[in-house]
Amino acid sequence: MSAPPSSGDCVVAALTSGPTTLAFWRPGIDCWLRAPTGTLVPCDAQDLAYQDGWFWAVTPRDLLVCYKPETADGDGASLTIRHLVYGHPTTPTAPGEAVSRYLLPSASGAHLLMVKRLVAPARGGATLRFEVFSLHKEQDGRSASWRSYPMSGRLLFVGRSCSKAFDTGHASSPGYIYFLDDVYPRGPRSVLQHKVYPCVDTGAWCCSRQEIKRCLPCSPPSDSSPCIWYLH
Repeated sequence: MSAPPSSGDCVVAALTSGPTTLAFWRPGIDCWLRAPTGTLVPCDAQDLAYQDGWFWAVTPRDLLVCYKPETADGDGASLTIRHLVYGHPTTPTAPGEAVSRYLLPSASGAHLLMVKRLVAPARGGATLRFEVFSLHKEQDGRSASWRSYPMSGRLLFVGRSCSKAFDTGHASSPGYIYFLDDVYPRGPRSVLQHKVYPCVDTGAWCCSRQEIKRCLPCSPPSDSSPCIWYLH
């Protein structure tokens, strides 16, 4: 969501399970809209976030696609979408590992962050570790790139399209990444078909000690929806 629903600038973007994985809506429009013809729409986006006036989507190949919704003044029924594409080389993974990605703004809102969650598919997608990067856009002829993001004094809560970053106010305190059980080795359609959403692989990754703390309660699988963070 780009702005509060009461704002005239409110636009909502969503990942869908249909033929297109991105859809857009704003108050006054009768139905969800696809990106315009000719716009690159990733069919396998892993996450979606809003930062600095753009909706950002990331794919398993580290392709970053961003969309800027624009509305005509006083016209609640129109929506124009333009887009940019950032290509980045995919980081090789170790044998037996797979990567799931999350996008979110930094606590200040100044940076777009990408969290990589390394999992072991052979162990049911069990989480192994995390890596955090910030996007540095093109500047002075240099191409955009992801750079390692320092986590001291920071907390990240990661989940599909519901991630949030916080500063603790103590720069020397260890950073933590709190995570939910939302990585599905056989793809999201496998849980949609069976309506079984696991709630076991949850916890907090301590960035300084490089270890997982199982500090969140385990629950039986949900038959209605995956877990999300409700932060306000």
